[in-house]
Amino acid sequence: MNPLVNRIADIEELVAVCAGEIGVRRVQMTNEFINPSWPAAAVARLAATFNKAASAHGLEATSAMTGLYARISNLGHPDGDVRDWTVAWMIRFAEIAADIGAPALGSQFAILPHAENDDPDRRDRAILAALDCWERIWAGAEKAGLTYVYWEQMSIGREFGHTIADAEDIQSRIAKRGIPMKILLDVDHGDVSSENPRDTDPYAWIAALGADCPIMHLKQSTANKGGFWPFIEPYNSEGRIDPARLIGAMSEVRDAPTELCLELGFREREPSDRLAVDHLKRSVEYWRPHVAS
Repeated sequence: MNPLVNRIADIEELVAVCAGEIGVRRVQMTNEFINPSWPAAAVARLAATFNKAASAHGLEATSAMTGLYARISNLGHPDGDVRDWTVAWMIRFAEIAADIGAPALGSQFAILPHAENDDPDRRDRAILAALDCWERIWAGAEKAGLTYVYWEQMSIGREFGHTIADAEDIQSRIAKRGIPMKILLDVDHGDVSSENPRDTDPYAWIAALGADCPIMHLKQSTANKGGFWPFIEPYNSEGRIDPARLIGAMSEVRDAPTELCLELGFREREPSDRLAVDHLKRSVEYWRPHVAS
């Protein structure tokens, strides 16, 4: 749903466009549409509206995730009170996820300021603090009825998971805590400054971490990681994401299904601003022959 933020606000319209015009039956809900910070009565009403509209259109929310409005220091903030507030906010979001039938909640693992990231000791302490936060988030999510949480690997060190080695380290730390926390792979992420070419190769990421990846963010990706391109020309000819190859790579490392979520970007400029729905629809049509309905 992220590409539709600010372009659609009404929940009934959102569901109708996703199920009707774009042609999908599963969506990842982001907090821009039902925000944990909004009044409780509004949140409850919007969740009920979503459920009614989704039922009418044969749509379901398969996960919930923080969107651009929540991409801040959050769980990596150096102030403990701010982290505590974020944990409470995430737990409320987990409750929203449960209310709309989504079994999972995710976000970035944490985001650090430069000062924390550049000092190895402070970075390690921040990781430990973030793990403490995720333990508490999972406790609230489990109580709400969710089955797992997840984090997204990113492209710079202060947002974590920028290299395969760093993502594997975070996954190892999570496993030691016993948190049922999976990884969301984004085919366009990875540190372009890394000297290891595997760190910007989406298929290398799948080989290394795809086994524990129940959700994947898709966009057409180029070698310079230059944009959130739709699956249309000329991007398909220039890009590296081939549906058959990607699904084949996932099938080699993972037996369970993986949700493929289109995370496309459209600038707030004309005509791009009004192309979002059409390009989402065309991208869905491009992928449809390769995926289970």
